[in-house]
Amino acid sequence: MPATDIDQVVNLCKRRGFVYPSAEIYGGFRSTYDYGPLGALLLRNIREAWIRSMVQMRDDVVLIDAAVLGPPQIWEASGHLANFTDPLVDCTNCKNRFRLDKLSFAVRLRGSVKS
Repeated sequence: MPATDIDQVVNLCKRRGFVYPSAEIYGGFRSTYDYGPLGALLLRNIREAWIRSMVQMRDDVVLIDAAVLGPPQIWEASGHLANFTDPLVDCTNCKNRFRLDKLSFAVRLRGSVKS
């Protein structure tokens, strides 16, 4: 099987010390990477450039650093549990069900999908 472009990029990044699949010697995790010396510096530079342009150069944005994971009480108190919906739509042509936010704007405009 020929290598795809993404395979070539991943192999180059691994050889050059940018990224490595997390826990690779133990089977790894999907879509998670550990950063090597060059990758860690690149990630840091990208993060600092983003903070500079999206936070420091604006007066209407402040930077916070909060936990991503939390107890269910946080999600309940914020209204995420009671108000969160994931609308599904049924395609009348193929008879499949799709998440509304994943459908392209053009398909929704055509009217071939009914909520």
